[in-house]
Amino acid sequence: MCLYAFLASVLEWFIDVDTALTLAINNHFSPFFDAFMYDFSRKLVWIPFYASLLFIVVVNLKWRIALIACISIGIIFFVCNHLSAEFLRFIVERMRPSNPDNPISAQVHIVNNYRGGPFGFPSAHAANVFGLGVYIYLLLKNHQIGILMVLWGVLTAYSRIYLGVHYLGDVAVGAMLGTLIALAVYYLPTKWYRPQVPKRLNYTWLPMTICALTVAIFAVTALYSANGCAS
Repeated sequence: MCLYAFLASVLEWFIDVDTALTLAINNHFSPFFDAFMYDFSRKLVWIPFYASLLFIVVVNLKWRIALIACISIGIIFFVCNHLSAEFLRFIVERMRPSNPDNPISAQVHIVNNYRGGPFGFPSAHAANVFGLGVYIYLLLKNHQIGILMVLWGVLTAYSRIYLGVHYLGDVAVGAMLGTLIALAVYYLPTKWYRPQVPKRLNYTWLPMTICALTVAIFAVTALYSANGCAS
């Protein structure tokens, strides 16, 4: 009983700290970042970026390895989505900060009335982006691509807290979940094959350029939106 009470108090402390940090992040906002983070958090806008990553995989690797890599990425997305969004959430049932039934929802900054579903633990966004990022880095072993994927993943996770649809703990656990799934998907098949990557990769500039252009478009759109709000 004493152990149970201790664990319960520790869990309550973590929840309190998580809530305080989430509100501290979420409550620093501006019209520019409202528009920017809302766009950054959307999934479909990143399709050209995803396509560029698949392109350098297909161009640089032998076709069998490239095919296995594409299938592996599909498995990562499938497992991350279903495990986080359709399984764990309905076991834990932790309400999103933005959920109107959540006692802290009145303190949460909401953008464009976007609140997400009822539950948010863990974050599927974070699981997906970190799962993809870790796998791509392990596969290509390119430090520039690795840094790009880390920055993209961190900003995606931050955008979910900024929009008020996830706690910091949601995205942290989601990132760890995606990382573990990517490690499993990459390392388990190495018993049967070892992906050979050229020392010099071609077209590594492509995903960096597309990512930079996408972010630039978000920034220009957000600046226009912010100026419109100000006027």
